[in-house]
Amino acid sequence: MTGPTYTSLVGYREHVISGKATSQRNRILGCLFESDTPLDRRQLSVLTRIPINAVCGRVNTLIKSELVHVAYEAVDPATGHIAQFIEPTWPQVQQRSFEDFL
Repeated sequence: MTGPTYTSLVGYREHVISGKATSQRNRILGCLFESDTPLDRRQLSVLTRIPINAVCGRVNTLIKSELVHVAYEAVDPATGHIAQFIEPTWPQVQQRSFEDFL
């Protein structure tokens, strides 16, 4: 496989500089926080009206930044293919023990 082309690198750079990447990430995060159940990338694309290729990139970035995680893998009811269902990572309070105070 070859590396990214000049055109794709320039397009990505312009996408990030314009702020679209951040606003798309925020829309995806908002959609996940509002959802009662984990969503797959196709469902996120439909709900946010962001193209699937952009959703995939934003979700991958969110997973790497640990703001969201893969809850489980299952069959997407619309496509019949295996899909990763994503949910937000909720902050966990660190429980301290009595040994911490000694």
